[in-house]
Amino acid sequence: MGRSSILACVVLVAALIPSTTIHAEAGLLAPGSIAFEPSTFHAGEKVRAQLNLGDPPVGLTAFGIDQNRESASLGATPDLEILGAALAKTRGNWVYTVTFRSWAPGEGSFSSLSIGGHRFPSFTYDTRATSGIDDPSPGPRRPQVDPPGTGLYLYAAVALVAILALLALAGIFWILPGARALLEVRRMREAFRALSQTLDWLEANAEGSARDWYGLLARSLRLYLSRRLIPEAEALTSSELRALQEEGLPQNGFKEGLAFLLGQSDQACYAGIVPAPAERRVATRQARELATLVEEWEGRAHARA
Repeated sequence: MGRSSILACVVLVAALIPSTTIHAEAGLLAPGSIAFEPSTFHAGEKVRAQLNLGDPPVGLTAFGIDQNRESASLGATPDLEILGAALAKTRGNWVYTVTFRSWAPGEGSFSSLSIGGHRFPSFTYDTRATSGIDDPSPGPRRPQVDPPGTGLYLYAAVALVAILALLALAGIFWILPGARALLEVRRMREAFRALSQTLDWLEANAEGSARDWYGLLARSLRLYLSRRLIPEAEALTSSELRALQEEGLPQNGFKEGLAFLLGQSDQACYAGIVPAPAERRVATRQARELATLVEEWEGRAHARA
C-alpha cells in the first residue's frame, strides 16, 4: 500500500469518529476524561465537574478560585452560576475541577477559562428540568428580573393615584359647596313657586268660606317661611311670630305686614269675621309682597357670602 493510500485511510477514519461533549481547541490544554458529581443533576443543584488533562505542558501550577472572592472574573451568566475553579495534581495526573449551578434546563456549555496563562477545556452538560433533590434550598435565589419599564409604570400609577386624590379633595372643598349652593337656590325657588301657586288659587277663589280661605293663607305663609327664613315657623302661633325679634328678618315693613295678615287670619278663623272678597284679594297681594321681600333679602345675603 502506498503512502497516499495510508493517508487517505487515516482521514477517513478520523471523519467517522463521533464528536464527544469534551473537545480540544487550538491553544487549549488537551482534555482527557470528564466526570460529574452528581452524575445527573437538575436546575439549581450544585455540580462539580472533574476533567483529567491528557498531556499538560510543563509549568502548570495548582490553584483554587473561590466564588466569594473572584466568581465575577470566571464569566458567570444568568443561566450559569460559577462557584469556583481549581487545578490539582492527583496520583500523577492533573485534574481540572469546576463547581457550578445551572439555572436553565437542557443542554448547556461551559466555556473555556483562561487562568494563570493557560486556557482550560470547555465542555457541555445536560440539566434536568425538575429539581428532584433532597435539599429544599439548593442555592441562593436569584433576584427577580422585572420587565423593562416596570419602574416607569409604577411611577405613573403613583402619579395617577395622587392626581385622583387631589381631584377628590378639590371636590370636597370646591365642588360640593357649589352643589349645595345650587340645591339651596332650587329649594328657595320651589318654596316661592309653591306659595305663588297657592296665592293664585286663593285670589281666583275669594268668594268661598272665610275661615277655610284664611286658614289656607296662614298655613301657606307659615310653610313658606319655614323653608326660607324661620325653620320653626310652622310650629309657632301667630302671637309668637309677631313677637319675633326684628334682627335677622327683612326690613321695610316685613314684620308689620306679617303681623297684619296673621291677625286678619285669626279673626276670620276664630272670631267669625268675614272679610269681603276684595279684602281677601288685597291679602293675597300683601302675602306676595312679603314673599318678594324675603327673596330679595335672602338674595342679598347670599351675594355677600
